[in-house]
Amino acid sequence: SGDPNSEAVKWYSDFLDELRAANITPFVTLYHWDLPQALFSPPERSAWWARDADGKPVAEILPNWQHYVDTCFRLFGDRVKFWITFNEAWSATKLASGSGKAPSIKPFMDPLKDPYIAGHNILNAHAAAVDIYRRKYQHKQKGMVGITNNLDWREPKTDTEEDIAAAERAVLFQLGWFSEPIFGNGDYPTEMRAILGDVLPSFTDEEKRLLKGSADFFGLNNYGTGWVSASKDPQWDYTYATVSHEGLVHGQSV
Repeated sequence: SGDPNSEAVKWYSDFLDELRAANITPFVTLYHWDLPQALFSPPERSAWWARDADGKPVAEILPNWQHYVDTCFRLFGDRVKFWITFNEAWSATKLASGSGKAPSIKPFMDPLKDPYIAGHNILNAHAAAVDIYRRKYQHKQKGMVGITNNLDWREPKTDTEEDIAAAERAVLFQLGWFSEPIFGNGDYPTEMRAILGDVLPSFTDEEKRLLKGSADFFGLNNYGTGWVSASKDPQWDYTYATVSHEGLVHGQSV
């Protein structure tokens, strides 16, 4: 809230001008996992992981987020024509709730509950940002806004129905989680709901309306592929699938 740091505004404004001078088109990501401590310092402030006494997601961070994105659109939208609301929401929720990525701090370390609270709040924040841009800026600025999700592609290890279904679940629980509400019908994949039940929060009709179609482009980060076998164990991601990489080429950084 409040006015942005003038020195920071000048730095980014000058940077955008230099990019244009060099004939470089900027694609600007609004959120790539950095949270100010003033917005995320549990138990006082829980940011994306905020919930009410019944464990349902609450939009504690939404007013701050809306002010932030509105400020970015207003100050830089004359030069930025491609906006990305979130980079890899799956990594910022599933992995960041005790599975290897920051912040992964107590009390938000329950892999069966906390990622889905955070993911729900992030999807609604994405829709809110797109709504602001489309209502206030897109007509004049002529830009586009979308989201970049991520996926480690999965192929069934055998041609059995069980492995084929497990591979599809693995894709839906990663890419579908943050894509189906936006590019599909405004809600989570039915396969996720069937397994997670009420652990997966519910959208209101208004939230579904804002989510459905809330992207002008589809961004995707892909890091590799794995073979999937069906499992009787839910595994860490509740896909009832195990992943192996036999026979696949492993790329290396130089």
